[in-house]
Amino acid sequence: MDLACSIFSQIPHPTSFVWTSMIRGFTENGPRHQSIQFYADMHRKGANANYLTYPFVFKACSSVKAMLEGEQIHAHVHKFGFRSDTYVSNGLLDLYSKCGRGVDEARKLYDEMPDRTMVSHTSMISGYLGIGDLGSALSIFERVIEGADVVLWSAMIAGYAQSGAPDEALRLFFQMEGVGVRPNSFTMVSVLSACSQLGDFETGQQVHELMVRSGIEMNTIVYTSLLDMYIKGGFVDKALKLFDKMEGKDIVSWNSLINGYSMNGFAKEALEVFCGMQDFGLEPNGVTLLGALSACAQLGALEKGREINHLVEKLGFSSDLSIGTALIDMYTKSASVSDAYRVFRRFDSRDVVMWSAMISGCAQMDISKKQCHFL
Repeated sequence: MDLACSIFSQIPHPTSFVWTSMIRGFTENGPRHQSIQFYADMHRKGANANYLTYPFVFKACSSVKAMLEGEQIHAHVHKFGFRSDTYVSNGLLDLYSKCGRGVDEARKLYDEMPDRTMVSHTSMISGYLGIGDLGSALSIFERVIEGADVVLWSAMIAGYAQSGAPDEALRLFFQMEGVGVRPNSFTMVSVLSACSQLGDFETGQQVHELMVRSGIEMNTIVYTSLLDMYIKGGFVDKALKLFDKMEGKDIVSWNSLINGYSMNGFAKEALEVFCGMQDFGLEPNGVTLLGALSACAQLGALEKGREINHLVEKLGFSSDLSIGTALIDMYTKSASVSDAYRVFRRFDSRDVVMWSAMISGCAQMDISKKQCHFL
């Protein structure tokens, strides 16, 4: 946007079209707070916003949770006669529905809209799902289900999967398939999550096969969901084969496999992947280190744990409370309370989890209260 700003600054009297183009540019490319600032400058200099301006500035407000500014611009919508414009109302509805405290205001606006579109329904339903009100979301969805597109179906499925109702998420997915709406990658992430939550790995594998047959995009998020499902089901070989097929593996992908293995009892495999990631040339982050330390703790792998401790210090994570607790847990489970205490002692501020890890470690090794001089 630097070049656009440079050209804009040379225009003595920008038209509404030019102002709106700049607002749109910042909304789509960032930084989005600049979109709101440009609207404020536009208003201050007397340029008239139009029905194209408001949706972009509302979208910017929504993305940065600028509710106060959004409410002020809402007043301009009323003042300048755009209240009945569906395009503007949808932008405003999206703003209120994405800011939790504005869902009631969003519903009021939704009910007053003379012409609701599928975008209107999706925004209102997403607002309810965002605050966990599945009943209100379902009430609207059932009224518009005949015209529902994949975006709306996917939003409902995700809402149920993320709210602890995976069985309902799967029911909706099969219902969607039954009416001929083709799922996309976003749909499948939620469906795979539901399968993992239910431990329904047979259905999960069928969903994977459906994705392959249907040519659904296999992006990093989809791969991560599949990895999570296969590892939780104990299908270690399938998970590794899937991982090997991934293109453009990033730190998130590696962490998914390391932590997935570690959290599901495959500690040896977790450390193998951890070493493979370093050979690949990627630097571990905090999430990586937590997964690797957990694997060491499960195996009682003291020397490997010490290596990772050196890496923790080298990468600047020595003061991280979660990693410190993981180190203490690893050392006590590897029968080295002295190492655990050295880590414990370097923290001036300790939470209850760190204290519990240290005390539990001493208890497991039957160390007396007298020996536990840190108590």
